[in-house]
Amino acid sequence: MTSLYVEIEIEASRARVWQILVTKACWLEWNTFLFDLDGSRPFAPGQRVQLGLRRLPREPASEFEAFVTVMEPERCLQWVSSLPGLRTETRFELQEIGRQRTKLWYQQLISGGLHRFFRPFFARMSAWGCSAWPAS
Repeated sequence: MTSLYVEIEIEASRARVWQILVTKACWLEWNTFLFDLDGSRPFAPGQRVQLGLRRLPREPASEFEAFVTVMEPERCLQWVSSLPGLRTETRFELQEIGRQRTKLWYQQLISGGLHRFFRPFFARMSAWGCSAWPAS
């Protein structure tokens, strides 16, 4: 199993960061690799959502289904997804650390027979995606 972890501070309220996080249609504004494929299925506990993953800007997307396991408004969003040979558990946690300032923790647990093959990609994706988060 591989565990990836990124922590950043964002110049925005926890409510604003949460709004950006759970509005899947806005994801392409702060990352180029993970995006929504079905806007009719919002995040909700027990909900399955269709997401797309693209390693490079011009390559075709890999589609996958994620199952939302935890959703605590303005605090935590977590989902799991599985493909043959690969299972990921993705978790975002938010903490207000001052006026209009939020700490975001992003963790991804990767397991399965193919996890070593995908680890470098997920590590680059995690670090870049969190660093590109909009400031407000």
